[in-house]
Amino acid sequence: FGLLTAMKSFNISFNNITGSIPTELGRMNLTRTFDLQSSNLSSVLPSELGRLLNLTQFSVRSNKLSSSIPTQLGKATRMRKNFDLGSNSFTSSIPTQLGGLSKVTSGFSLASN
Repeated sequence: FGLLTAMKSFNISFNNITGSIPTELGRMNLTRTFDLQSSNLSSVLPSELGRLLNLTQFSVRSNKLSSSIPTQLGKATRMRKNFDLGSNSFTSSIPTQLGGLSKVTSGFSLASN
């Protein structure tokens, strides 16, 4: 996955992919849409995804992600359409850095964690 640096849209949603999210996905610096919804992924949400500064949509909804929400995700200030971390198992408080996502208009969800 680390060689997909020019990828504009990354969508592997609704698959039965097990395991963790590779940290190398944080190298896809031109990616605007990042969707891993309902993919049966577990472990933690890598902080390296905070390098995806061009994101306009981000969803990891309905997986088995746990631990804390990376503060680095708040750096994606171009996020406009959707930010969805809902239906996982995050255990920490909501990072104040997510306030940097103030331009999200279509949906901001941390529900069911």
